[in-house]
This record gives sequence, structure tokens and C-alpha cells, in this order.
Amino acid sequence: MVQVVYSGEVAVFEGACADEKVALDCVRSLPARRVLTSVNKLLRRGRALGNVPVRKDLKGKKVYAGESGAIERYVLMTASAGTAQGVAYEEARDYDEHRHYDEDAIVAIALGTKLVARVRSPDERETALCASNAEKWAARRDTTTPGPFGDIPLVERWLQWIEDYGLENAVRRHHDVAIGMQGYGRPREDPERRDYAFAGLVALWRGTWPREMWPAELAGRLPPPPDDKLMPQALAAALGLAGRVLTRDAELRLIWDAAPDKGTALRKFVTSLQMALAE
Repeated sequence: MVQVVYSGEVAVFEGACADEKVALDCVRSLPARRVLTSVNKLLRRGRALGNVPVRKDLKGKKVYAGESGAIERYVLMTASAGTAQGVAYEEARDYDEHRHYDEDAIVAIALGTKLVARVRSPDERETALCASNAEKWAARRDTTTPGPFGDIPLVERWLQWIEDYGLENAVRRHHDVAIGMQGYGRPREDPERRDYAFAGLVALWRGTWPREMWPAELAGRLPPPPDDKLMPQALAAALGLAGRVLTRDAELRLIWDAAPDKGTALRKFVTSLQMALAE
């Protein structure tokens, strides 16, 4: 038994009722849980019993939690999801998940065979992400390396973009990403690798990282360093981008954490790069 609360929400009452009279009485007394659903579909499948005022404890705007991004981001929102407020998992876990339930799920909730969902923890989300991408990431480890220039075809495409649009545009674009003016949904290996490669390139320009880090396959294609006016911006961007390779929602970290060395090689590259940029 359910009662329409708002256009996209119903109150699901616990248990089952023997007849319509009992059902209407139970609306006034049974424990209930508000959930999101397609009310129109539910009304077409169910049977209207009558009109009863919505109880005070079931009125008002209910806040729901949602998972945002790959692993660590969460939001709180109302049923319409018109606005969302970013929060930590420690706050989001106290709210029901912003999830729409069909008729079967609502029946299961009423009968106690299904719980109203809560958002997954970051660990649960990462585990699920790793499981769903295990085969794809194993293939990437077979064709790439954990260094900043470890995907030669991608670096070649990136270098071609720099040649087409200019080094100044490249520096500004990576700087915008570093300070949050531009972004991309993570985890996404390709843009992460471009940012990683840019940080490595800046270290080579500065001469604080061995020139041997540049791939032999790309000999002769190392871009010349920017002028003195642009170099500080390039360095600031590189310092901000290098460490992102190891953040919780970085696909590169996820790919190489599943390697036999559990990401040790990747961390050595990043640590070396960060030290070179800081010199």
C-alpha cells in the first residue's frame, strides 16, 4: 500500500492489508518510508482506495543522497534534483539514495524483503569500479607503461595538437585544468595521461628530470620550452597536475594499483616527477 505524497514520491507503508477498510485505517498508523517512483505508472498498475490526508511526519521536503563522479563525491538533493549540494560520505550515508523504484521494488520494501537503498561508501564504489573494468585495465597494462609518456600513441596525438594549436594554447589549457577552470569527468585515462605528460614535459624543459625519460620513439619531437613569460604558468600547472595521478578518482592509479607491483612503479614515477618540479 502506498500514498502519493508529491508528484514523484510515495509513502510506502509496512506490511500488507487484508482489505480496503483496514488499508485506509493503516495509512493513519503504520510506519512508512517515502521513496521516489513514477506515480503515474504506479496508479495505472494499482487500485485507488480513497483520499486520506498525508500525515505530518510524511510531509515536507525530503532530502536524498546521490553518488557523484567516480568514487568520493556525494550530493544531497530533493526529489526533483533541481539543485544539489556537495557533501562528504559521512553526511550522505545518513540519507536514502536518490533512486526511483518500480512496482516490484515497492512491494518488496513494504514486505520487508528489500531495504531502501543508501549510497555506497567510497571503498564499495572503488571495488565495484575495479571489478567492472578489470579486463579493460589489464589490457591497458599490456600496452602502456606507468610513466608520464607511457602511452606513445596518445602522446603522439597530444604533440600533434600542440603543433596544430600552439604551445601557448597548450600551457593555458593545462593551467586552466589545474586551477579548476576546465575539467573532465573522472576517472578518464586519456585526459589524465595528457596532464601527466604535460607535467613530465615541464620537468624536462627545466632540466631537472633526466632527458632519457623522453621516449626514443618520439626523438626529435620534444617541443621547445616556452618563453620566460609563459614558463611560470607552465610550472604552476605542472605542480598542480602531477599529484592528481595518484588521487582516489584517477583511472591511472586504479589501472596500476591492480598491477602485480600494486602501483609501486607509478608512485615512483610521480614522486620523482614531483621532486623534479619542486627543484
